[in-house]
Amino acid sequence: MAFSAFSQPITNYLIKHYNMKANGATDLANIFSGTSSFSPVVGAFVADAFCGRFRTLLFGTIAGFLGMVAITLTATIRQLKPPSCGVLARQAGTCAGASGLQRAVMYVAMGLLVVGMGGTSPTSLPFGADQFDERRHKEGLRRYYGGYYVFTMMATFLALTVIAYV
Repeated sequence: MAFSAFSQPITNYLIKHYNMKANGATDLANIFSGTSSFSPVVGAFVADAFCGRFRTLLFGTIAGFLGMVAITLTATIRQLKPPSCGVLARQAGTCAGASGLQRAVMYVAMGLLVVGMGGTSPTSLPFGADQFDERRHKEGLRRYYGGYYVFTMMATFLALTVIAYV
């Protein structure tokens, strides 16, 4: 839910709060979107070949949480964001851009979110399904899959409508 809520307005955030030019903000948002869409493929491979579902899920959850904390810090701590810029100054192109440290924190936070997405997305559904004995709990397994998708879509809907406005 948090990932979806962040990924939707990211371009607007980078332009208005990080004083990035529209082209640069769009490029960064597209890179973030592309890598976060591909990261579950890598996460599934890592889970199956090396670490197992639980460790991959745990690592992805921690990375995603740290990424959201870092993103929150870039929005709340004055030293981690560029100075405010008015509409006229933004149109004139005279806004002070983000410093190297500020950009680094933002990039690391976005990278942690990508790693978190790669670790949690391919492992959370099968990890939960592993809790059922397929021979004895066939109906419970069906309900689990249905409920998982219902709650995932509800969380995505809330993230893209309600939380994005907050």
